[in-house]
Amino acid sequence: MKIDYQRAVQLRIPRMEAEPDRHYRPTVFICDEFQNFATVGGDNPVGDERFFSISRQPKCIPIVASQERQFLEGRNCPTRVSRR
Repeated sequence: MKIDYQRAVQLRIPRMEAEPDRHYRPTVFICDEFQNFATVGGDNPVGDERFFSISRQPKCIPIVASQERQFLEGRNCPTRVSRR
């Protein structure tokens, strides 16, 4: 389900570029216990690091929560990990 959502959000990019005058609403990705769903793609374009690096372009706002901070740091997540 997560990968399908990420794919749908990424497909917005060419549409938004083709219609720059059209208004596109933001979309929000909210995930609790993210350590259970996190994927690392490396060279494969389906990893979360790739999605999060381009998520602003299609107006996606990602919000993830995890109790496993060390796990996320070990996965080399590109985003800043908050201590809150």
